[in-house]
Amino acid sequence: MHPRQYQMNTGGMFSRPPRGVLAIMIATAVASVVAMASAGAFGTGGLTRLLMFSPSAVLDGWRIWTPFTYLFVTLSPIQLLFWEGFGLWMFASTLERQWGTRRFLFFFFATGTGAALLTTLLGAVAAPLRVAPPFAFDGAYVAFEAAILGWVLMNWHTTAMFFFLPMRAPWLLVIALVFPFLGIIAGNWIPYVPVLSGMGIGYLLLKRNLSVRGLWLRFRAWSIRCHLDRTRSKSHLHVVPRGDDSEESAQQRPPKYLN
Repeated sequence: MHPRQYQMNTGGMFSRPPRGVLAIMIATAVASVVAMASAGAFGTGGLTRLLMFSPSAVLDGWRIWTPFTYLFVTLSPIQLLFWEGFGLWMFASTLERQWGTRRFLFFFFATGTGAALLTTLLGAVAAPLRVAPPFAFDGAYVAFEAAILGWVLMNWHTTAMFFFLPMRAPWLLVIALVFPFLGIIAGNWIPYVPVLSGMGIGYLLLKRNLSVRGLWLRFRAWSIRCHLDRTRSKSHLHVVPRGDDSEESAQQRPPKYLN
């Protein structure tokens, strides 16, 4: 057995989630139930459209908050229970315990909101993506796939319990990729653009080991390099004698100021 191969401790699934995951669970439950009621028999769907994301909502309707709010909304009760229990309570809780709350929340919003922003940019040049309705994009599913990817990359040699069946972490990632692949093969590729975008962003974040502090340090290093470049660009300056000095006297007298 590989020294890092071990059975996942499923006891955390039945314990209190960390505060970051708990806050997301509560927000998702409340926002999803409200959105379901608004889109169902108790409303006209207006509130749901204010929460759900689509490229047209951002580019045409200027609802710039939707890349953030859509992460807490799903219109499927089964998807809500699956995301709350299997995605957040089991896998996201493990990530927050491994990383800490700040890094976990950074990963959650960087992958989910970043996927929506990237989809918006693609929608600016791809008409089918731009005119897709808000109900086509499930933010909870986007966050779920990114959380699975993060957990697998952080626990590559772990064996998890998938519906009471032991499964190695790489195979769990394969299953997570099967559904987007089948959807694309079937021709329904639009809903999976943010899903794959979020997984791609998550992969880059983990492989490059980026964090809030790391990004800030990279920005500071870039700003210092720019300052040094501007300083070096002034090294061509030289002393110019005053207009009332003759060329001969200027050559005999040492310059007053030196660069």
